[in-house]
Amino acid sequence: MTSMTREELEKQWRDAVFTVETEHGTATFRENETVGNGDVLPPCRSITVVTAFNPDGEVRSPAENESAHQRLLDYLGDQGFHFTRANGAAADGSHEEKSVGVYDLTEDEARALGAAFGQACVMYWDGARARLLWMQQ
Repeated sequence: MTSMTREELEKQWRDAVFTVETEHGTATFRENETVGNGDVLPPCRSITVVTAFNPDGEVRSPAENESAHQRLLDYLGDQGFHFTRANGAAADGSHEEKSVGVYDLTEDEARALGAAFGQACVMYWDGARARLLWMQQ
């Protein structure tokens, strides 16, 4: 396992492209913009994209990441959250992480969810624009 510096981690997140699968199609987000989503977004007050991959900035094995993702899915289902399949990827396609899009969280709830799964950041769409919510300022 290798660890990323804070600068590397921030750059990776700021350059990332996030996709969320909805019943109407795929919504695509980047920090501070919403790209080509038209009518694919469902009526909701927010969408939070969160992953369980590579917690605490440590690069994990594929098996460890899949296990962490399953724990995230189990947690969301057990707690009754409304969520869908999502993905976070490097803009150049060199890296991607299986994620979930969780509907209707507040910013505080989104941060708490990300922190619970060891994430430094989550992507949060507030109905108007997408932005990164960092667990630590």
